[in-house]
Amino acid sequence: GQEIQKMIDSNNWDQIVYMGDSTNDFCPSTRLQSKDIVLARSDLLLEKEIKAQPDLIKAKVVYWESPAAALTAIQEIFKIPASKSTQSSSTSTSSITIQAAA
Repeated sequence: GQEIQKMIDSNNWDQIVYMGDSTNDFCPSTRLQSKDIVLARSDLLLEKEIKAQPDLIKAKVVYWESPAAALTAIQEIFKIPASKSTQSSSTSTSSITIQAAA
């Protein structure tokens, strides 16, 4: 939780999308706000922790079961058309920065 809190404190993010699947992802998930999103893998420990302690999570939680489902969720969150998600374009006017917490 401390690492993600440092990132939150040192940047002015519009929204954080955090993806995880294990118990070590629960604490960072509790640091997020209602505008943020947690992408939690279904049937694994993070989902169990969230369901056991839902009052500690302010962010919207989206569950995913497979890499394809995770990709679909990310495309929906960032409004990326499925047909363009695997293409690169040098004329793109928007960008998405993905930063992994250490």
